Amino acid sequence: PATAALRHYHISLRRNARNVSSLQRNTKPTTVATTLLLAYFEVWSSDHTKWCNHLLGGRLLFRQIPLRQMSRICLPVKRMRHFPSPLSAPPSIGPRRDPADLDYGLLSTITGHHVTAEDYGLQEGQLLDEECLWTTDK
Repeated sequence: PATAALRHYHISLRRNARNVSSLQRNTKPTTVATTLLLAYFEVWSSDHTKWCNHLLGGRLLFRQIPLRQMSRICLPVKRMRHFPSPLSAPPSIGPRRDPADLDYGLLSTITGHHVTAEDYGLQEGQLLDEECLWTTDK
């Protein structure tokens, strides 16, 4: 390729194609992000057909990601870490915002399905899924 930008574009295109063809890597958010970044590059290159192809691929990849399952595992753990027991941590200064405080109306509008706190394991008194016990900070 003529320029460094095109060279890096082709490198990332090959790497992303390898990630999309892998069953383990095609549901990772980084693969979707790379696809959308390639689409952004196509906008600047003024190549309409490649831009549309990258957006279509990003949409298909985004649909494959199990977002509800990932959220059901991560959000309760995030909430537990954010609000430790009163005996273990000194009081913090200022109000603490719950990281799992979601706008369920907005989520219902975006997804087209009725979304509740129970769907994400965030209802008061709801037991944690067993998968939550094995989560790490990574």
